[in-house]
Amino acid sequence: MYKKIILSSLAIGLIISSCTTFAHANDAQKQSLEDLSFLLGKWSVVTTYRPGTEKAMKDIGVRECSYAFSKTYIKCDFKMTLEANGMQRDTTSLINYNPFREMYELTMIFDRPTSRALGDMTWDPNTRMLKTKAYIYAGIGHELRDLWMVTRVTDNNHITAEVRSNQPAQAPNEWPVFWQQELTRIK
Repeated sequence: MYKKIILSSLAIGLIISSCTTFAHANDAQKQSLEDLSFLLGKWSVVTTYRPGTEKAMKDIGVRECSYAFSKTYIKCDFKMTLEANGMQRDTTSLINYNPFREMYELTMIFDRPTSRALGDMTWDPNTRMLKTKAYIYAGIGHELRDLWMVTRVTDNNHITAEVRSNQPAQAPNEWPVFWQQELTRIK
């Protein structure tokens, strides 16, 4: 009798554990790339580097985002011009949702300076905030640096982003602001 009670308890425990695991797997499946569909379209972009300092400078341009690779990625192409000297810059971002890691992943490629960034993103639909923790590598002679970006979606036509760059032994919210970005939907 005692063995039956123990075996029954174990069986019930396994069933509850399996149901809980299944429920968490279903929660993770509720997120998808379509949750970030507000990024799609054409946007005017103003980026301010080192805001609030005497070295502040602006990039002005356009960003176009669309689905790519059979709707498994959102691809965003930036065409920017540095106000100070007219230098043109191109950037491409690819965003996907990884259901195994239960998060969005970011890959960025920059032409000036030639560099790349890789990061993980989380989307909170309640606060309408997209948080990105990434690292950027700018090639020979440039160190690897961490980036922390918080993107706020004011509404479907306005987005703001703030990027902070790392300083050793500081929490990301204590890092100095590297750049701020304002996006307004064109179409």
